[in-house]
Amino acid sequence: MSWMRQQREQGLGRAGPMAGDNMRQSASPAESVNRRRKLMVVDDNALHQQLFRAALGVSFALSEAYNSDLALQRIRLDPPDGVLLDVILPGRRNGYELCQLIKEDSQFQQVHVVIVTARTQLQDREKAFCSGADAYFPKPFSPAALLAYLIEKIPL
Repeated sequence: MSWMRQQREQGLGRAGPMAGDNMRQSASPAESVNRRRKLMVVDDNALHQQLFRAALGVSFALSEAYNSDLALQRIRLDPPDGVLLDVILPGRRNGYELCQLIKEDSQFQQVHVVIVTARTQLQDREKAFCSGADAYFPKPFSPAALLAYLIEKIPL
């Protein structure tokens, strides 16, 4: 069974483009050599941050934020290609609200947002997608599956 099929059956990722998705052009070979995909990890748990660094740091240029206010500030200064968001965060906004702000701003609509959370109820998953998330991974998650998903969805 393919990884994408497993994700769809488990409800962890979407099965294709949905309204509001923006398709990105692939970079030229010269751009691909000089550019790494930028990924921001927004999670207040230092152990989770360490896990994300270990799993994704080789394939992505990572930046981190431990609260929603700092995350929004950094996204505005240097927009990443993707954002991994926990739901429960210190700051003025939770992960759903931050996701919605990112997706509603025309400057950041192409930023791929993935909710990675310990909240695993159906209503949590629905709330993630209603806020504009491109994918949802419940904790604990498979680092290999998350890496494969991100490499596929965030082109160079």
